[in-house]
Amino acid sequence: MASLLPRECCTTGIEHDGTPNGTIENIENVPTYFAHPASPNGNAILIFSDVFGPIYQNIQLMADDFAAQGYVTVVPDLFKGDPLSPEPFYTGKVKKLGYCFGAKHVVGNLKNDRLDAGYVAHPSFVTSDELSALSKPLFIGAAEIDTIFTSEKRSESEKILADLKAPYQINLYGAVSHGFALRGDLSIKEVKFAMDRAFEQAVTWFKYWL
Repeated sequence: MASLLPRECCTTGIEHDGTPNGTIENIENVPTYFAHPASPNGNAILIFSDVFGPIYQNIQLMADDFAAQGYVTVVPDLFKGDPLSPEPFYTGKVKKLGYCFGAKHVVGNLKNDRLDAGYVAHPSFVTSDELSALSKPLFIGAAEIDTIFTSEKRSESEKILADLKAPYQINLYGAVSHGFALRGDLSIKEVKFAMDRAFEQAVTWFKYWL
């Protein structure tokens, strides 16, 4: 495995404030969130979400942020209308939720011209064979504190990617945990800094490789 299986950290986090601007449409009976840019740049981003699927606040707001950068952004429901609900993880004003789950789908499609480039954050479920098979640019945003994409798994992934011809980048964000790039506590400076930088680097990566 290039990353381990999901654990409890995949279902914890904070719901972010904001009002989503996109729409939910059914595409071949799959609920799909669409965020349309005011000034399209001619490219599209497909987001494979975490275990809570696309129909919750954080992933919608992230899609809207990518749309603000000019990308038509699409978030399909990976769970066929039956995602894990975040409601059981809400506790008062601290709303706990489950980006990691979807990494496997990104890596698995970075071959045979299915996707042009990929960005994953704190990945889970990815096998070494899947990582070895990719042929397109991949960026990995890693958390220092992560029992799934551990330092050993980062090293293993770096070795695999270094042997491939496809461009890659691995960035490690210090003092943050698994899930920081989508559902971290933004009241903590280190988390907000890491999430903001991860998003900016994803945009830069796509601007260069798309």
